[in-house]
Amino acid sequence: MEMRAQQDNRNICDFYKYWRHEAILADQDKNRCELVIAAENFANDFNVSTVVRSSNAFLCKKVYIIGNRKWDRRGAVGMHHYEHVEHVQGISDVVNLHPDYNIVALDNVPEAKNIYEYEWKEKTILVLGQESLGVTQEALKSSNDVVYIPQHGAVRSLNVGSAASIAMAFYRSKLGK
Repeated sequence: MEMRAQQDNRNICDFYKYWRHEAILADQDKNRCELVIAAENFANDFNVSTVVRSSNAFLCKKVYIIGNRKWDRRGAVGMHHYEHVEHVQGISDVVNLHPDYNIVALDNVPEAKNIYEYEWKEKTILVLGQESLGVTQEALKSSNDVVYIPQHGAVRSLNVGSAASIAMAFYRSKLGK
């Protein structure tokens, strides 16, 4: 498990310093929640890397990148190595892989429910859209629920990476896991 013969410069917390990659993954897999992330990537958005980084912070089960296979990994600060990240063509692929999951889109559309009051189900797919485009119509139609994050300032919306982090934190806090 330890590799102290060389300095460990990976961007990981001190607890995991000098652990082998496989050991870190195995330890994290013991504590993952059932939240699955579906990040739509149709414009090669930098926010995908923030979503992957946040998924590791909250130990989500898996991240699916929908659409464009390319994404800027720099913002993930290496956390894509410690997450289960998979590319799929559409939201239907994610839904088919998790048929017993509740699908929740995160978007500030009129029919959305306030995330502060939302009752999360343990087995949930959280669908995230693109910056300025929101969640695709296909994903909205596939969703059981849509949630939004109340805002109090002048900005029209939060960026996808920030909103995803808030939603992941709410999911973890509401389920106590």
